[in-house]
Amino acid sequence: MEQENNTMGGKLCHTIVAPTLIFSEPCTLPESQIEKLWQIFAQIGDHWKDVYNESKNLKSAWLEMVKVKTEQQPSYSAEYNNAILVIEELTLLYGEQDAYQQLFFNYKIPQSQAEKNVAKPHLLLTTLLAHTKYYVVDEFIRMQVLSGGFKHFGGQSNTSGEVIKVKGLNYKGFVKGSRYRNEDLVRTFEPKS
Repeated sequence: MEQENNTMGGKLCHTIVAPTLIFSEPCTLPESQIEKLWQIFAQIGDHWKDVYNESKNLKSAWLEMVKVKTEQQPSYSAEYNNAILVIEELTLLYGEQDAYQQLFFNYKIPQSQAEKNVAKPHLLLTTLLAHTKYYVVDEFIRMQVLSGGFKHFGGQSNTSGEVIKVKGLNYKGFVKGSRYRNEDLVRTFEPKS
């Protein structure tokens, strides 16, 4: 069954599924899938201008998370495979950078009149596109935040659009700092001279 084409994406993105996690048996993902998922995670950092930290610093923790989420029940293996297919379709339709830009910033879950007043928005996850956003992209964003990946979000940009390093611009992670403890837990106060 397919949904009316009223949001971004194509036929695959609008395929209707149950709002619950897509069932899959626990398994080890092939390296090719892990690399495609890593691309999604890295693009989050790139699009939010986390450039001088880069998501690469978070890869080992990210790999641990993916391993746990695919090799135990409930397994996210099918959700991750779905996300790869959705990104491939969006890339064919819009090009790589625009596909990620739309997925991260312009995406809205389509709602019928009856759904607009639903108290539990996760019950509206009825398309493969919505599943990608909720079960994969949002989860990867939480991983970035929890690992301190956005601690420099909001840095100043130079004229070419590159982010200029600003020491301790924001907090050092989610709730008092990164688990690595190699920097101050929170930004320090430096009075103006």
